[in-house]
Amino acid sequence: MLIQGMFSYVPQNAGVYVRISDDPRGLERGVKRQIEDCRVKGDLLGWKVGKEYCENDTSAYRKKKTTLPDGTVDWRVDRPKWRQMLEDLYHGRIDGIIVYDQDRLLRQPRDLEDLIDIVEFVKRPVTGITSSINLLTSEGRMLARVLAAAALKSSEDTARRVSRAKLEDAVNGTRRKVRRFGWTLDGEIIEDEAKAVQAAAATVLKTGSWTSATVLLEHGAVRPMSAEHWSASTVRNLLLSPTIAGLSLYRGAMRENSNGNMNAADPASDAIKDAEGNYVKNGLPEILEVATWEKLCQMVKDAHEGKPPVLPPTKKYLLSGMLKCGSTRNDDTVCGTGLIGTVIRRKKYPDRVTVVYKCPGVAHGGCGKTYRQAAPVDAFITDWLFRYLKRKAPRQTAAPAAPVERSANAVRLEELQERLADMRNKYNTGDPSVSKETFFSSVPAMEATIKTLTATVAKEQTAPAPRYTPDEVAAEWEQADTAGKRAILSRYLVAIEVKPSAAKGRAPFDHTAIVPIPKGGAKR
Repeated sequence: MLIQGMFSYVPQNAGVYVRISDDPRGLERGVKRQIEDCRVKGDLLGWKVGKEYCENDTSAYRKKKTTLPDGTVDWRVDRPKWRQMLEDLYHGRIDGIIVYDQDRLLRQPRDLEDLIDIVEFVKRPVTGITSSINLLTSEGRMLARVLAAAALKSSEDTARRVSRAKLEDAVNGTRRKVRRFGWTLDGEIIEDEAKAVQAAAATVLKTGSWTSATVLLEHGAVRPMSAEHWSASTVRNLLLSPTIAGLSLYRGAMRENSNGNMNAADPASDAIKDAEGNYVKNGLPEILEVATWEKLCQMVKDAHEGKPPVLPPTKKYLLSGMLKCGSTRNDDTVCGTGLIGTVIRRKKYPDRVTVVYKCPGVAHGGCGKTYRQAAPVDAFITDWLFRYLKRKAPRQTAAPAAPVERSANAVRLEELQERLADMRNKYNTGDPSVSKETFFSSVPAMEATIKTLTATVAKEQTAPAPRYTPDEVAAEWEQADTAGKRAILSRYLVAIEVKPSAAKGRAPFDHTAIVPIPKGGAKR
């Protein structure tokens, strides 16, 4: 054990560095104990302790790809507080370091050399509680390097064992009980999240654009689990993960050429298969069908190989399929079949081309009774869209909204948050009324319920507002092609009913027979 006076310099503002590798519940009990012991050590040595550098639930072994200030790329351990401590030691903001043990300080020889360089320059001591650290002497530096190499070997051995265990779980279809997007903690599908995933996947398969899927989700009500906004990378990772199709996933070190991330060249290869070549199920109900997920993965693989995407044919005319026939069939039921855009050429005037929307004949599922020229219908619906948006846009002079009365969900959320806070406090203070078994069996379910209630209350208390202003839609409409304009109309319209016209023959266009049906049950 080190004794007072071993170092010739006695720090007057030493820093305390503490770290715990794994604390998924964020209780911080381990780092708090380390801080207390380090301060006691400082008192024994006669060091005055100032700043604390705490990195909870942080690995000193795992590296990540990092872009350095000069633009070069390197693989480094991501520890911001560690880097801040080195900078403070270099600039004299602290004049010594106390740590519980060297393996809490570092597990990569590179980090040790960075620290040694600074200690040799500033001539300020570093000490530990359970291990002797003296980087001011050559013998101390040699011992520290030996301990760092041993710590690295220990971390590598642990990583190998953990990777092997995770691979075994993946092969057996065993999954951890954690909250995943689209499912509850118990593995039940969350309908609004599942529908958002399915809509995004359909958008990618239809347009070949991940950006379009991202925009779709961003303007929806569902938020990602760990961010305020959707990003293209988040959407890709979500839709390309085998988990979304109920399949077992493994990207660990036991997989050849794996760095823990998605295989960008062939995402489908991240799914585990059995000896017969069949996918291993993970026990979760699938949100995307396996065939749909495979199509998404194939699109990414094709793009990586430079192949153009194979997309479904797009609608050539603005309102094809959106117009629904309102004529009556022979059995007195409304037809409801989508009108199809087509070109008509008359024998008398072969150079004249007329685009029309018409209901398919009986042989193709329609009634064949409804027929409209496309140009006036397109113009009417375009005009309707912008009149509709202006009516729905908020007025600047509108009176402030009345306060929203607290709902039953809001009351329940507040009560549950208070119960959880009380349980955490009792557990952390050692109250015997909250045992370990009670705490760890109750908290995950309470946290999941709080998350669900928070989203529900947010929807209840947030008044619906237009996602775009009329000017924004007008600018987007001006730049959009037919597919883009159809997408804009789809934001606001369920369908457009085409009723039988009251006027016959060559009468003027009957706009009353065209009935737009807005989303949300809004009035025309």
